[in-house]
Amino acid sequence: MRNFSLILLLLFSTVAAADWKVSVNPEDSSWLPGKAFIKYLPDDQEGLKSFGDALAALKQSGRADHLHSIILHGLVRNPAFQKELRAELNRLAPEQLVEAERSSGNMHNPKLVPLNKVLDEVVLAVPMIRDFDSELASVGLRVEGASHEKLFFWRREGATDISFMLWLSIAGS
Repeated sequence: MRNFSLILLLLFSTVAAADWKVSVNPEDSSWLPGKAFIKYLPDDQEGLKSFGDALAALKQSGRADHLHSIILHGLVRNPAFQKELRAELNRLAPEQLVEAERSSGNMHNPKLVPLNKVLDEVVLAVPMIRDFDSELASVGLRVEGASHEKLFFWRREGATDISFMLWLSIAGS
C-alpha cells in the first residue's frame, strides 16, 4: 500500500507540475498573425513543467523571436505568486493595498482605482516575474510591460487573494 501511495503521489506531482503551454498563431490569422504566446495553465496535463521548458520549446521551434506575450491569468492565484505580490504591494503601494482591502473588493469599487493604477508596475517588481525576464534574456527578449484587467479581492476561509487577469508584453532586448 505504501508503494502504491508513493506512485500516486509521484504521478499527481508530475501532472500538477505541467502548467506551461506554447502556442503560435498561423501566419494567415486575422489576430496577431505568426505571433507566439506562452500561457500558464494550472494543472494542464499536456503542458510543460516550467517556464524555462516552454521557452526552450519555443526556441527549438525557431519562433522565440515571435513571442508576443506571456499569459499569466492562472498564475495569479498561485500561493507563491500571491505571497510575492503581497510583499511587493506592501513595499511599493502599502496605502493603496490597505484602502482596497478595506473595501468590498469588487472590481467596480472606486476604492480599487488607486491600486489599479500602480498594479502593473508592482507586478514587474515581483521576483517570479523578474526571473521570467532573466530567462527571456537568454533568447534576446525582455519583459516590456505588464497589463491587467478585472482586479478584485477573493475572500475565502479567512484568507484574501488578489485576483486579476495578467499579461506580460515581450520585446527584443
